[in-house]
Amino acid sequence: MRAAYRQASLSLLKKGNWFGGLPAKLQALLLDNSILRSAKENQVLITEETHPAGMFAVLEGQVAITRQATDSGEFFFHLGGPGFWFGESGLLNKEYAIITATARTSVRTLFLPTSKFGQIIDIEPHYYREFVKLLLTRHAILYRLLGQGNTLPPGDFLRIRLADISDMVHSEGFAGEAVELALSQADIASMIGCSRQTVNALLKNLESEGLVEVGFRKIRILNPGALRGERRKTGL
Repeated sequence: MRAAYRQASLSLLKKGNWFGGLPAKLQALLLDNSILRSAKENQVLITEETHPAGMFAVLEGQVAITRQATDSGEFFFHLGGPGFWFGESGLLNKEYAIITATARTSVRTLFLPTSKFGQIIDIEPHYYREFVKLLLTRHAILYRLLGQGNTLPPGDFLRIRLADISDMVHSEGFAGEAVELALSQADIASMIGCSRQTVNALLKNLESEGLVEVGFRKIRILNPGALRGERRKTGL
């Protein structure tokens, strides 16, 4: 990796909560052992239940994280932008990936091969816990979503999901308030377990409140704090 691009990648990734909180030596090891990769829109980067090849960090573009739920449907977990790391679960279990990661736009990533991860851990075994922390953070979010999805009405759950995704994007280093996501209504339907017709009506309600802007296969979250504020007003 060219020195200038390495520095730009380091500056971008350090804005994220996980990478930014790593020891400087581990940050350097991750950059030095990763490979620059590009992917076209709709290209699959990780396929669930396959042998894990490694871990990725998004430098440009957006990547969707999903998991097949039924033969005909999937669960939509997150849409990550620059600063988002994914693939840690397969990296740690060494047997199979538990998510599918798909480029929603053209993307540029850093790719850390499994073999390079093993070399890093051989050098400094205590670094293993940093990757476990990332995995546990993701698991905590999933457990919370499982409880909320089983108890909240669709409108409230949608507000929470959009606000949560916005919060995760900001935790990855995004500095602006409004977050634009390459999300279709079909994505949102799989995210909250509703029909596209229901999602269409719910999004129109949020648009009328000035909380989101909806376009073709995209949504702009204007005020995630207000989305959470509406949840508090209902006592949830």
